[in-house]
Amino acid sequence: MMVSRNQAAYAPRQRLWDPSQLLAGVSHESTTEARLRRQRAVEEYEPVIWNDLTSEYDSLALIDLLRSNPGAYSPELHGFMERWVRDEHNHYVSFRHIYSVLYGESVTSIATRVERRASDFSSLEAFLHDELKLLLLLAYDEIVTAHAYHRDIPFYKALGIAPFQSCIRFIGRDEGIHFDNVIRLIRALYPHRIGEVKGILWDIVSTDVNGEAYEGTFVMDHKLPYPLFPLTHEELITKCAGRALELLTGERSFN
Repeated sequence: MMVSRNQAAYAPRQRLWDPSQLLAGVSHESTTEARLRRQRAVEEYEPVIWNDLTSEYDSLALIDLLRSNPGAYSPELHGFMERWVRDEHNHYVSFRHIYSVLYGESVTSIATRVERRASDFSSLEAFLHDELKLLLLLAYDEIVTAHAYHRDIPFYKALGIAPFQSCIRFIGRDEGIHFDNVIRLIRALYPHRIGEVKGILWDIVSTDVNGEAYEGTFVMDHKLPYPLFPLTHEELITKCAGRALELLTGERSFN
């Protein structure tokens, strides 16, 4: 695989935190009062938290798939994945704990349900065989998720469970760092293909908005109806794909 390394050496950033310490002592029984105060909101939010939980788990399957063919991707992408996988595991563990606390299902039961699901990556074939397309897909997905988690903060704040608020803020921060890491990786490896970025991003957001049901792929998981998924289709274009476009090409619009 031919890539360009004309720019400075790439080093992904990461900010470490430990959900097991942050959430220690927070249980279904210990949060009864807070949960009851917001019982209707908690029940209505169940699909959102389950979607977040399963998607974060599915990231581990995607990373395993990418790692299974090491020669297909650059050393820089593998370096990014070494840090990325730890963050994504933290996110899954965090949402699993939150779901257990709010809905009274054991962590073991949740893990069993999640692990029984299958991922079908056939819809991603075009991205898996072209590292630039894969990186743009990841950048888009990470910035979408960063925005979505930021908009979840009021729900977690209203619960009155401080560790939950910290978790969602840390997870959102991680997603923003991942987006930045991928954008810098594209700049470092593919300056000679920047002219392709606009078309690829438009294909990605179009597929996300108009594509089939989610297949456990981690990406393209924005299928919950608005407002359960808190970004509109227009915002997926302007705030997410559009931000990646601006940072990589200087253009502000797909028009």
